[in-house]
Amino acid sequence: MGHSRGRLRRRLLGVSLLVLVVRAHVPEASAANISWAGRGPFEACLETAADAWIGARAALVVNQDAAASRINDAGVAAWTVAAVEQCRTQGVAAEATSVERFEKHMTRWREHIYDLASSIRQKAPPD
Repeated sequence: MGHSRGRLRRRLLGVSLLVLVVRAHVPEASAANISWAGRGPFEACLETAADAWIGARAALVVNQDAAASRINDAGVAAWTVAAVEQCRTQGVAAEATSVERFEKHMTRWREHIYDLASSIRQKAPPD
């Protein structure tokens, strides 16, 4: 039993590291594809938050974690509002159009997560 737990932990760590590597090399799966009217610190903050959130959820999908099935529109909407507020608290100017574009981008969360998960699976070494 302890042996299989160790193997599972190593596999999860490996997939987590793979997520980081893939995110660095798969720009189409990144929040950077948001077409900002202008890009400043506020937009960079939102992109960083979205990339981390999407990457973490894609890892759940790749790992077939039950938590992946609990991601829903209401939870994503709440996270989106919290991310905007968090970036606003960093003292950078927030453009209303940037908030709208970010919110619209995050409504396609399924697409972003599953595109990244697919990219990870394609690049993952066989067991």
